[in-house]
Amino acid sequence: MLAFHFDISQSQACQWIHVLSEVLLLTPKQLGHTPERDPQKVKELLESYTDESGKYSDNETDSNESKSEISMEKYAIDGTERRRQHPKDNEEQKLFYSGKKKTHTVKNNVIVTVGNRRVEYLGHTWEGKKHDKTICDDEGHEFPEGITLYKYTGFQGYEPSGVHTFQPKKKSRGGELSIEEKEQNALISKIRIVAEHVIRGIKRCCIVKDVFRNTKDKFDGLVMEIACGLHNFRTVYRTGNT
Repeated sequence: MLAFHFDISQSQACQWIHVLSEVLLLTPKQLGHTPERDPQKVKELLESYTDESGKYSDNETDSNESKSEISMEKYAIDGTERRRQHPKDNEEQKLFYSGKKKTHTVKNNVIVTVGNRRVEYLGHTWEGKKHDKTICDDEGHEFPEGITLYKYTGFQGYEPSGVHTFQPKKKSRGGELSIEEKEQNALISKIRIVAEHVIRGIKRCCIVKDVFRNTKDKFDGLVMEIACGLHNFRTVYRTGNT
């Protein structure tokens, strides 16, 4: 369709997509809207968010209260999968096949701030077979002491040091949840659903929503970073916090 509308060949259209994608990434990156990609810098980044507005205010920094005593931003971690073209190689087929989605996928973990619905961290792009919790273990990012992190059952057993985690409780086989446990699950889900809304905002870009057919190395990660940057850009300008 691009080749038809711009009166160029399909190969030229593909080349221009690669060139202009790099250019498109520059704008949200210069404006500070792209997520962190280095897992070793996550802790340093999140330490700058402490209250509901996301940063220390002048009054707070001038007061005698320590930073650890100031209420901190809530975060949510979630995984997102994208369908990809069916690999031709048998080993790649096994590697990229997601039992959850019943198709071949690539996946990323994202960390978002609950208050401003911003993507703070976008993990590496992994094969669909890899489990969300295993991705966290392999990437090895750390969190500031005392923050609150909401997660879903795919991160069962992921308990970062010094972090208050909340996860919906699953009922045991043949058992039932108590009324208190159901109420707690409902409260957690109301907050954790923000991560789902953020992912939906990211996937407004069709290139990360539809089946990904581009085979250029690392391009699947680049387009996801652009989509996250555009989501953050829209979110900031909607709220007027420019």
